[in-house]
Amino acid sequence: TPTTEPTQAPEPAQRPPRPNIVLITTDDQSDAELRFMPRTRRLIGEAGIDITDAIHPHPLCCPARAEILTGEYAHNNGVRPNDGPYGGWSAFVAGNEKEALGPWLRRAGYRTGFVGKNLNEYTFDAPRPRGSDFFSPTGERTYSYYGTTFYNDGEPRGYGRKYVADIVRDELERLIKRWAAEPEPFFLWASHVGPHAAYVDGGRSPVPARRHADMFGDLKVATRTKASFNEDDVSDKPAALRGRAKVSMRKLTRQVRDRARSLQAIDQANAATIRALRRSGELDDTLVVFVSDNGFLLGEHRVFGKDLPYDEALQVPMLARGPGIT
Repeated sequence: TPTTEPTQAPEPAQRPPRPNIVLITTDDQSDAELRFMPRTRRLIGEAGIDITDAIHPHPLCCPARAEILTGEYAHNNGVRPNDGPYGGWSAFVAGNEKEALGPWLRRAGYRTGFVGKNLNEYTFDAPRPRGSDFFSPTGERTYSYYGTTFYNDGEPRGYGRKYVADIVRDELERLIKRWAAEPEPFFLWASHVGPHAAYVDGGRSPVPARRHADMFGDLKVATRTKASFNEDDVSDKPAALRGRAKVSMRKLTRQVRDRARSLQAIDQANAATIRALRRSGELDDTLVVFVSDNGFLLGEHRVFGKDLPYDEALQVPMLARGPGIT
């Protein structure tokens, strides 16, 4: 009689490895302005993928960031403008705080950290969001670039004359070094302010780090060669645009140069983040994503700004590297 071997119990399914995740965002960066960030392009894009036609579904800061946090369009998550009863941090907390990125990642076994600009209208008096192991959004002087106060995980701290992007850089390096020694995977969001306009006693162009203040002195407005730039005939545009004057070339040139300058410290910070991941031994196991919250118009259709349904306000720079990305 033939004998049969005893049936062996199947091996338990192996849980796929969970990569660390580092999300790096800028504020109001146009897709074309990625050309001013050579380190970011080389260390993230060339080591992974450049998503050349990335579109963010909302061309305004707070709704765009709420969509990152919820995975839902603004008309579904309830965060529509930057402020007021239907916008800002309060609208996000009211409808989404229990089911959003932080709680989801926590349930998946991740440590989570956030450093930088939060949703608009956030103050240090607001309750700490769920699912955050380290939480350090900006508070006072968010758009000043210098003298910004950070929440610092419940112990608010000012950094004197230290540049805002350098603060975010140093906090990210510290957390990577600390959490790389732990068994749980981590999620870190570095939320930079640049190249958003500065607000220090009124609006002005972005404030670059002092070490970059003299760069790009001969930079020209690249968008001036586009057919849509400062159009003579805007009769086919909505009424709000038909009444606009042309964008001042003098003011736009200053803005364009300062925007490029403000991106230099972020470019350096991104390189420092990649170095920190490499030194910790976590680089090959980390998904790194670089993206802007929304795009920006630089004179197209007589507009300097965003919050309009034009390609330039919606298209964003987006790079990614990490496990599975060739």
